[in-house]
Amino acid sequence: MNRRNTLKALAAASVGTVALGYWAKDLNFIRDLMSNSFFKPSEQDLITSIADTIIPRGAYYGAVDLGVPVYLLGFFEKCQEKADQDQLKLQLAALNLASNKKFNADFVDCTPEQREQLLTEWSESKVEAEQDFFNLMKSQTITGFRTTEEVMTNHYHYRVVPGHYRGCVDINQPFVS
Repeated sequence: MNRRNTLKALAAASVGTVALGYWAKDLNFIRDLMSNSFFKPSEQDLITSIADTIIPRGAYYGAVDLGVPVYLLGFFEKCQEKADQDQLKLQLAALNLASNKKFNADFVDCTPEQREQLLTEWSESKVEAEQDFFNLMKSQTITGFRTTEEVMTNHYHYRVVPGHYRGCVDINQPFVS
């Protein structure tokens, strides 16, 4: 085996792989095929947009900044029954369809005001499935946001162990906290 030819082939393959990645980065169908998640990347983007609309970035951080979409994806994938997952996917598609009808754009591509308007309509909808979908997304987004380390420690001042442990204290000195 010729080591020089092997290294040349390996270098060419590496460059080709990188070039393919840059060429195909905007092709959603390739992302969908290569995704290991239960949700397609387009559905993941939709869930991220919904979380960003429910808790947008404020003075410090929003839902997306703290990784709430990752929590939502894990919750829906691992903690929901199959029937609930199928219903969730149907409602995600219906929300995107409603966005296309109303604003001629996917939900992800709408302005924050348009997204908020559409989600508000779904929260007040006469269709029970739309209301249930909105309530699920809202409650789980809030739960995911409130239980992040950043919010728990900086807003709620949560400490895992209250008080301090002083293991080596002189007995003659009074205890000072």
